[in-house]
Amino acid sequence: MSASLVFAIVAGLLIILGSPIAVCLGMGAYIGLILIGQDARLAPVMIYDALDSYILISIPFFIFAGNLMARGGMARRIFDFSNATFGWMRGGLGAVNVVGSMIFGGMSGSATADAAGLGIIEIQEMVRHGYPLKYSAGITLATSCMASIIPPSIIMVVYGIYAGESVAKMLVAGILPGLLVGACFLLTNYLVAIKHNWQPSMHFSWREALKTSRDAILALITPLIIMGGILLGTVTPTEASCVAVWYSMLVTIFVYKELKPGELFGVIRETARTSAVIMLIVATASLSSQLLTSDNVPQAVGTFISTVTVNKYVGLGLVVLFLLIVGLFMEGIAAIIVLTPIFLPIAKAWQVDPIHFGVIMVTCMAIAVMTPPVGVCIYAICSISHLSMEDVARSLVPFALGLILSLILIIAVPGISLLLIDLFW
Repeated sequence: MSASLVFAIVAGLLIILGSPIAVCLGMGAYIGLILIGQDARLAPVMIYDALDSYILISIPFFIFAGNLMARGGMARRIFDFSNATFGWMRGGLGAVNVVGSMIFGGMSGSATADAAGLGIIEIQEMVRHGYPLKYSAGITLATSCMASIIPPSIIMVVYGIYAGESVAKMLVAGILPGLLVGACFLLTNYLVAIKHNWQPSMHFSWREALKTSRDAILALITPLIIMGGILLGTVTPTEASCVAVWYSMLVTIFVYKELKPGELFGVIRETARTSAVIMLIVATASLSSQLLTSDNVPQAVGTFISTVTVNKYVGLGLVVLFLLIVGLFMEGIAAIIVLTPIFLPIAKAWQVDPIHFGVIMVTCMAIAVMTPPVGVCIYAICSISHLSMEDVARSLVPFALGLILSLILIIAVPGISLLLIDLFW
């Protein structure tokens, strides 16, 4: 029995038993390594090497910045600004939900931070204005996934590392696809609003728009500071994450004064807890990836797919279908680390640009954060809305269709992912 088969059996059984994904991957890979005769002491060394990366430092800092923004008043100001500028549309607060999440996603890089931070405000305001609770929860869950695509996306950082591609280019490549997903969500919300005859949340007022933009300006320029520094070459993605933390801390504590210095320890503790979970997943998924690679799984998968089809779009469709199925059972970052070494060589053989393929993979994993049974965001939204997972999942259907439409366009039109790369590099 091959080590990869042992890994799949052990990891699969642990997933069925409800073990955390890091435990499933780590135990499966560890037993597989022992089976092929490796020294058991090699696993800790491989795990340490997986985490010994300068660029990985950006992940806890982006999480820290997102937590500061959510707790320090930035989320509320972004919502008020979005309402003043987009609330005039049919189904206005749904549109505000989409735009607010796009802006906040461009600050935090975390779908979970968006769902747990801005999501509370979005659901409360939509319900207060007469929107059904189930619809409010569904659209909030859908829009939270945009943080996985729009820079500074944490999962984009992980793909860049494990694909051997520029993290800065990966982050820039997510801008237009993220805007496309947002546009599809706006269209979906508009069509649902027409069906139910939902009216705008408010009439457009230049005075109100200017007032809210003035209050939110320090929050709104955060994405410009992060991506502007990266595009100009002034800072690396890791340095940009540190700048985001210092900027968020100064604004929330000394300007908005909504985050007290004494509350900072609680934010740090929350950041440490979230970062530890992600880093443990990164470490064990990397161990699993090395096991699969040493067992020649990438070559076997490539040979199998090449016998099924020689058409790259049919092949990409099969890969995407597989990724969507994997996303039901595996956390997105873990799936990226394990599957990138398997599918990236195949994509290169089809002459698909690695950065374009990365955007495709990340978009698939963006769907994973909101689908049961392991989607972290659906649990956050269920906790906030006090709805069952079934109710939230059903309300998600129209937006899942919009996200799949976006994914098809991203696959069919590589320029959506690569246009800005060609302009800046």
